[in-house]
Amino acid sequence: MKNKILVIDDDVLIRDGIRINLENEGFDVITAANGNDGIRLFKENNPDLCLIDIMLPDITGFEILDKVKKIDPGVIAIFLTARNEIYDKISGFSLGADDYVTKPFDIRELILRIRVRLKTKAMEPKLEPVEIIFGDIRIIPNGFKVYKSSQEVQFTKTEFELLNYFVLNENIVLSREQIFEKIWGNDADFSSRTVDMHVSRIRKKIEDDIKNPKFIETIFGVGYVFRK
Repeated sequence: MKNKILVIDDDVLIRDGIRINLENEGFDVITAANGNDGIRLFKENNPDLCLIDIMLPDITGFEILDKVKKIDPGVIAIFLTARNEIYDKISGFSLGADDYVTKPFDIRELILRIRVRLKTKAMEPKLEPVEIIFGDIRIIPNGFKVYKSSQEVQFTKTEFELLNYFVLNENIVLSREQIFEKIWGNDADFSSRTVDMHVSRIRKKIEDDIKNPKFIETIFGVGYVFRK
């Protein structure tokens, strides 16, 4: 699977130059020209690594870093900036930046730094995100809370575990047997009706139209698949 990289930079020449070179190296690249678009694309695409310019027209790279780290503490963040003050570096690293590259830079060095950071991350245990966001739904795994349009929605423990299981297996078709075994365990007698009933309850809580669900799709004769 290709590593996904988000580039946030208001300089179109730098942004496109990085994109072209990274795509030539086999990366999947998404770009944004400002901070707010970058944060939106981060939520929608869940990238492995972010290249963030500090000086942007709307918000600073520091603000972007703070927001994306709250969504996914494990994401790799590398600052790209023309500024070389030690204060900026200290501020960036204190917020959780993984690296800091000063413009102008050699694209070969940048690619090498990216590969090193991705390789290091692959060897580390994956951190569970503080928040999971899709559509107007926000999940806080450690707090066992689910919000729809900023309003908290009550979930039973089983419903929450099932929703979390779907989200962690995005775009993977899960059979009813797989789902039942994961949520109810091997010792319970398999019941497809139990699975379907709980999926129906979850849909009523997160879907705008339960007859045409957007997030949890039925794969007839097999089971379900979660899509953002």
